Amino acid sequence: MLNKSIQAVFNKYRKEWMGIVGVVGVGIGDHEKKTCIKILVKEETEHITEKIPAEVDGCPIFIEKVDEIEVLQSAIPNNV
Repeated sequence: MLNKSIQAVFNKYRKEWMGIVGVVGVGIGDHEKKTCIKILVKEETEHITEKIPAEVDGCPIFIEKVDEIEVLQSAIPNNV
């Protein structure tokens, strides 16, 4: 079951984090066996790490370097 506080933090900050240059995705996942918010980036830069804290409202934030992401239109919910 998903922690409601993590979902609330995700919902509150997702658009803000997606607006940071270099961020290619934001999601909820696991890091070191703990549920966290993952910030997906092409390259982890000082610009990104300065804007994204390690924790928000008690929820851990993990910046993860990823390869190129391709969004499938069928995967986008209608209410986004």
